[in-house]
Amino acid sequence: MDDWEAVAVGPCDAGSCIYVGDIGDNDATRPDVTIYRVPEPADASGTVAGADVLRFRYPDGAHDAEGLLVTPKGDI
Repeated sequence: MDDWEAVAVGPCDAGSCIYVGDIGDNDATRPDVTIYRVPEPADASGTVAGADVLRFRYPDGAHDAEGLLVTPKGDI
């Protein structure tokens, strides 16, 4: 984890998921960034299933992102 910036809740195949964005890059030097997606737990047991790791690169180079949104359709 380099620079966690944002958390969002949105739909996913499991129903509802928590998305955690390791998307910050103050110096604009990271070659890629990561979003972790975990199913939202049904109770407060403190455990969740393993995370999906979504890595991506911006097509025009590094960016410093400060927010993360997930649409009702599940688009990030």
